[in-house]
Amino acid sequence: VEEIRDIRDKVKFAPSDVKYKVYIIDEVHMLTTEAFNALLKTLEEPPSHVLFILATTEPHKLPATIISRCQRFDFHRIGLAEMVGRLQQICRAQQVAADEQALLLVAKLSEGGMRDALSLLDQAISYSGDRVTADAILQITGSLSQTYFSTLAQLIAAQDVANVLEQFNQIMMQGKDPEQFLHDLLYYYRDMLLFKTAPALQEVVDRTLLDDQFATAAERYQLPVLYEMIETLNQSLTQLKWSRYARVLAELSLVKLCQLAGASRPEQAGSALAEQAPASADELRGLVQRVRLLEEKLEEI
Repeated sequence: VEEIRDIRDKVKFAPSDVKYKVYIIDEVHMLTTEAFNALLKTLEEPPSHVLFILATTEPHKLPATIISRCQRFDFHRIGLAEMVGRLQQICRAQQVAADEQALLLVAKLSEGGMRDALSLLDQAISYSGDRVTADAILQITGSLSQTYFSTLAQLIAAQDVANVLEQFNQIMMQGKDPEQFLHDLLYYYRDMLLFKTAPALQEVVDRTLLDDQFATAAERYQLPVLYEMIETLNQSLTQLKWSRYARVLAELSLVKLCQLAGASRPEQAGSALAEQAPASADELRGLVQRVRLLEEKLEEI
């Protein structure tokens, strides 16, 4: 409240060197009711030389009296292609060599936020030096390569529990975080689901590069199985917040995924139907013969 009152007192004085005074209040929804009330009178009748910019990610928490006195501008996520182009422009201006795949990975991990993309790119330049590579981005963020997840998805589809757990153990030995692992795996299957249901909307795929390995792995999964897998991973991530045994929970999740992958495999269903078909035909022929015998006996009577 005191800071808002201080601003209210200072806005009366015109700027000496520039045309406007601009006050930016970030995360404005965190202000108390008393602070909003102190600011309200100034917003109602602001001096002509003052501009207020109220920034927030939760506009629904602002009082109606504040919103009614402001012009609202909604900022949206930046598209993937536009962000990659901007990162390439920055790299050229700074004379930094960067692989296109690395910049694409930076754009995907930033999830539409240019500030996050620039911070990640700055870290990558400091870390890698002469050339920014995709491996450097993975090292900085603690994420895993798409090749790893494609290999893991193939093993899960084959229900090879032993090798799945071995792959998981290898990354744990490298110091990876189980929660980050499950988070990345969830996004991998989420992107696979979108790829199978809407392959034309490649911009929807957030973190995955649509290469041959990804397409091959996607062919081995049916949509109902993907639904259950994503739900299982989501539940595991929720439980992970309250569990002290993150690695055990991640291993349990992988075993569940292997079971789900084998529960609805089309080849298994087809073989089961093939085995049942002859038995059903024999039973039908037997019933027809019994009906004929009964008809003959009725005729004799």
